[in-house]
Amino acid sequence: MKKQIKLSRIHCAGCAENLEQKIAEVEGVNSVSIDFLTRIVTIDIPIGHAKDIIKRVEDTITSFDSSIKIIDESKYEKQEKREKIAKIIDISKIIVAIIFLFAGYFISISFVFAFPMGFLFQMIYFILNYLFI
Repeated sequence: MKKQIKLSRIHCAGCAENLEQKIAEVEGVNSVSIDFLTRIVTIDIPIGHAKDIIKRVEDTITSFDSSIKIIDESKYEKQEKREKIAKIIDISKIIVAIIFLFAGYFISISFVFAFPMGFLFQMIYFILNYLFI
């Protein structure tokens, strides 16, 4: 069974290699690899005693260097969701701003060329209702 553990930081690639050797010494770990750039430790362990082995691996990581913290996956996933929602909100704000920009442009042009405004206001009303209701 493969298990991934996200780390808060690793000083250098040498530290990652030394930590990888320490984790490989833990009884029950079949294989281990550490991606220095993404700070993800991937371990291959037998299914039977997975929780016990994972606990020993986490203890090995924290005893190796006290500045290296194990990131709770649920917190990490929640942060990613928050960032995605923030991006969606930013994009929707830009779209609404563009709609109002064009609406203002057409309203100002209509006064110059005396276009009928009823259709334009109905279109804006429909778009705003579609977006926010």
